[in-house]
Amino acid sequence: MYPNIKLIVILRNPVDRTYSHYQMRVKLGKEPISFEEALAIEESGQCPEMKGRSPPIYPYLATSIYVKHLERWLSFFSPDQMLILFNEDLKTDPLGTLNQVCAFLEVSPFTVMPQENLSLIQKYPPMNPATRQGLEEVFAPYNVELERLLKKPLPWSGRIY
Repeated sequence: MYPNIKLIVILRNPVDRTYSHYQMRVKLGKEPISFEEALAIEESGQCPEMKGRSPPIYPYLATSIYVKHLERWLSFFSPDQMLILFNEDLKTDPLGTLNQVCAFLEVSPFTVMPQENLSLIQKYPPMNPATRQGLEEVFAPYNVELERLLKKPLPWSGRIY
């Protein structure tokens, strides 16, 4: 359908992505309620009008269900038009991961890693362990579907194939 388009997707542990997204919105002043409250509102399907919340409900969970997004994208793009990487690989082997992108885009590889801007790294309070466990349970079936779609294990799944 769009043969000349190339898509690069970097997937992150959906639990961490969800919490990071929430924390970004807090920092921007767009999320006045607790993480747990925001998740409960999303899970309930309700959309209460709340002053200071823009939009009134934000899809933290839905945004992190990667398999649904990838399935939709694959209805428009062929798999060879998509490079799917993991954030964990970017952290452990940034130059190798960057060169995978270069190969995919058919451009010259890097020989030295560009300097990282440490000021962009965000720090925020740790997630409540019970909330983390609950989110791991929410995302578990979607992670299994994602592994089947990608035909490889996810770095955060703990499974070995």
